[in-house]
Amino acid sequence: DVAALCKLVEKRKPGKSPLKEGDRAFLWLWSDLQAGKGEGGGSPALVIRMERALANVLARLKELEKSGKRIDCVYIIGMGDLIESCEGHYAMQAFQVDLDRRQQCKLVRRLLLEAVNSLTDLGYEIVLAAVPGNHGENRNSDGKAFTNWSDNDDVAVFEQVAEILAANQDRYSNVKVPTGALDREDLVVTLDIAGTPCAFAHGHQFKNGANSQAKAETWWQKQVLGKQPVSGADLLFSAHFHHFAVSEGTGRTWFQCPSIDGGSNWITFTSGVNSPAALLTMCVGDVYPRGWGDLEIV
Repeated sequence: DVAALCKLVEKRKPGKSPLKEGDRAFLWLWSDLQAGKGEGGGSPALVIRMERALANVLARLKELEKSGKRIDCVYIIGMGDLIESCEGHYAMQAFQVDLDRRQQCKLVRRLLLEAVNSLTDLGYEIVLAAVPGNHGENRNSDGKAFTNWSDNDDVAVFEQVAEILAANQDRYSNVKVPTGALDREDLVVTLDIAGTPCAFAHGHQFKNGANSQAKAETWWQKQVLGKQPVSGADLLFSAHFHHFAVSEGTGRTWFQCPSIDGGSNWITFTSGVNSPAALLTMCVGDVYPRGWGDLEIV
């Protein structure tokens, strides 16, 4: 009876939306900083963008707490290509970089330490993890990685910071590095975050497909068929393609992280496209019907 249903709607008074109790973690995904890249204002501009991102993250955490969405833990995930490196990726690279490799790593360490200190001062639990990207690879004169997957500056920088923090447990007892978060012989990190299985990959291993979504989903499907660790994940996060995207087309959810580097004139000149520099943040946990929510790009 439509009339009866309409009367029921009219009688109902709007109330406060109930917040489901449960675990909720905050993800801050550091994707494609490419520290030392000379384009887009170079390293000074990167520092300004990262300072702005940190301020926005702190403001976002305050907003979530104020709205009753308690954050149990903050995950800082290195999504690869944190440094630009100096050669071996494209012809103009050696001419355009404004920092050498050692300086690039130092800058990222300082940025990460500043973020950890700011969150520690506010009393948050912190988890660090990182995956290797293509720019962090140890490459030979032919531009090819020649040692092993874990010999990568993207992971080494996080490892160095973790060792610095471990040496001062009085201050940094709140910081954890889960087993397998940095030291695996794998291009993927898988973590159970607040009850939600998550996987993280840079994305340079995605090969087959007409676009980034097709490449990611084809790779993921093959990993599931091969019973690889990523096969159990409900959420997959990747970087490498320098733009934001999200898809539920496979029945699971894939997130493509935007980059915060200074852009690429070559890509823009040849394709006409570009994406605003920013980083992806969101909450993950079993409090959300999809396992995630409260997404914001900072």
